[in-house]
Amino acid sequence: MIIVDATSAHLAAFYGGAPAVTCRAWAVLDGEQVLGVCGYFKHGIGNMVFTEMKPELRRHPRVMVSAGWRVLRHLAQLGKPVYAKCDQRIEAAERFLQHFGFARQPNGVFTWPA
Repeated sequence: MIIVDATSAHLAAFYGGAPAVTCRAWAVLDGEQVLGVCGYFKHGIGNMVFTEMKPELRRHPRVMVSAGWRVLRHLAQLGKPVYAKCDQRIEAAERFLQHFGFARQPNGVFTWPA
């Protein structure tokens, strides 16, 4: 598996069409198959991060952690607030965010100390 800068073709293959928002993203590829994407989009005065993956990628958490650090290193250079939301239906989602240093705020949004 490799992590690459996501192209519009990668995003369309993963989502079945163009994403709902303009974003900067990275794709996790296994051959030609896109197994996951992570990145960010502008949100208010900062940036909202996202990570989505197919079930096959959940067996390779180190790959997604590596991709996540790639996104956060990029965002650290921008110097703007970084936010994330957590899908509580996914067992390890909150733990994944906490691994990167995200902290839950009273409103349920997670923030990262850039």
